[in-house]
Amino acid sequence: LAVLLNKSFNPLEFPHVNAAYGIGSQVAAQSQTLSAALVTAFTPEITAAEGRGDRQRMLRQATRASKYGAYLVLLFAVPLVLEADYVLKLWLGQPPRLAATFCRLALAMLVVDKLTCGQMVAVAAGGRVAGYQAMLGGLQMLTLPLAWLAIRHGAGPASVMWVSLATVSACSLGRAVWAHGLVGASLPVWGRQVLARIAVTLAGSGLAGWGVMRLFGGPSLPRLLAVCGGTLLA
Repeated sequence: LAVLLNKSFNPLEFPHVNAAYGIGSQVAAQSQTLSAALVTAFTPEITAAEGRGDRQRMLRQATRASKYGAYLVLLFAVPLVLEADYVLKLWLGQPPRLAATFCRLALAMLVVDKLTCGQMVAVAAGGRVAGYQAMLGGLQMLTLPLAWLAIRHGAGPASVMWVSLATVSACSLGRAVWAHGLVGASLPVWGRQVLARIAVTLAGSGLAGWGVMRLFGGPSLPRLLAVCGGTLLA
């Protein structure tokens, strides 16, 4: 995608495009550190439970990994999405145009991806991954041609992130469906215990953070700290 952006938006004429893409990717990478550590901690238990033949425990642990992995990303994603412009200004002084947009979309992709991180580990523990990997790999490979088509038809640089968000969402849903078919992971259970709870938490923390922002006159460090506190409490 970075190569596509450079070829479509000449860095000499649009230096902000590649810079914004790099900043968005870096913010997302830093935000997922804690969540990735949690999933790594869950992986041995999920694999061991499957190896013992305890499928129900394996599925419970996979669901917990998805739920808590997404929760940990939300801890950073919600305040960052709300205060992206100010945080980037604190960090970079004069952030490039579109940097906040790229950051917000990258964080959204990260949250969506973590919704089924436990299912990914569960399928790997089950062992039958050929069809699963072929389908997900095919969806991920579609990102580049779809992004090229979007730009070719006049879409702006941020279109590559919207396309990426769409393919990540398709992959996340695909994981849930394949986990149901391969290891018996219940889609209704995932919907209730992961998707619905994350949606409620996201809505509550987002509204709380937005409400805090409305109480302050403009971007400032006290407002940023208050937004972080409000979203955490919600």
